[in-house]
Amino acid sequence: MDDASRECLTDRLEEVAGFMVTSARGLLDEPAGYGPFRLIDATRRLLMVLDGEGLSSPALDGLRERVDDWESKGLGDADVFRAYLDDLVLSLLDD
Repeated sequence: MDDASRECLTDRLEEVAGFMVTSARGLLDEPAGYGPFRLIDATRRLLMVLDGEGLSSPALDGLRERVDDWESKGLGDADVFRAYLDDLVLSLLDD
């Protein structure tokens, strides 16, 4: 990996880390239910970085498709979100 590519990757990973740290701080004052949403968003961001660097796999691609689609699932309902997360966990075991 050349220096420019390494710097780009570092910048992208710093952005994900920054999101995670600011999310952790925000969660101290936000409803507890925001935590799972923030973790799914952090997962999505990390998978985007990996994909952008060509560091993906069929399993990660499948996970990314499922994670990319989370906002369209109507996950404001706790039971729907729980079922969605259960499905994600099970999909990891299948791959």
